[in-house]
Order: sequence, then C-alpha cells, then structure tokens
Amino acid sequence: PYLDFFNSSFYPQIQSIGSYNSSLDAITVKTNTKCEKNDQLFITYGPFSNRELLQNYGYLILPSNPYDKILFE
Repeated sequence: PYLDFFNSSFYPQIQSIGSYNSSLDAITVKTNTKCEKNDQLFITYGPFSNRELLQNYGYLILPSNPYDKILFE
C-alpha cells in the first residue's frame, strides 16, 4: 500500500520499483535522476487521457495532460 503515496506526473523520475525485501524491510526504487533524502518522487500511470484516468484510476481532470483527447461519437 505504500506505493500509493507516490504522486503522479507525466514526467516521472522513477525508472522501476522492485519487490519488497523482507531482510531490509524496504522496497527498492530506481530513479532516472539523482534524488536526495526527503525529495518527492513521482510515478506515471501511462499515456492516458483525462477520461481514461478518471475511469480507471479515479483521477480528477488534469489540465496539463499532454495525452488528453476529445472523442467524437
């Protein structure tokens, strides 16, 4: 459940998240940028429109979503 504490961004720093290591009582997180202790890290849910994010993940509309689109039916 702790991975839910990461905020989402379309430009994340997290490259990969390892599995739980019981001997260290920790989860390994690899980043693609240097980070310091207490820095905020961001993940991404992928290239989804606002509609898809709301429907699948419960996000409210993100005004700067580069993947947003309007569907005409």
